Amino acid sequence: MRVERQQDLGPDPLKTVIVDINDWDMDTVASLDVDVKIHFNRWRSISVMIRNDDTTLFIRLSFNGDASGSAEHTNGKGNTIITLYRGVAGAFDNVNYNAADFNRGYITLGYI
Repeated sequence: MRVERQQDLGPDPLKTVIVDINDWDMDTVASLDVDVKIHFNRWRSISVMIRNDDTTLFIRLSFNGDASGSAEHTNGKGNTIITLYRGVAGAFDNVNYNAADFNRGYITLGYI
């Protein structure tokens, strides 16, 4: 699912798109590439919300810029790909985040 909105800020209006993360067994798979179909040089903000298998918790994925340690974060990769990571033994590396055929959450991307 993609939802797009636009806010007029002058000659380069800021637009927002919400992209489904789709299936991600975070207990087994440490990273996931999501194609947002918007070139990275147009990105102005990224927010990622992860939901647990019971959909009782929504947790923001932090942005750290690398895959070291136990940091869960996003990282721009390629032209239109956002790579999501979960750290080893981190908050998402457990059975509460292992459902299959499940939309794991949402990426909200601000772009021009």
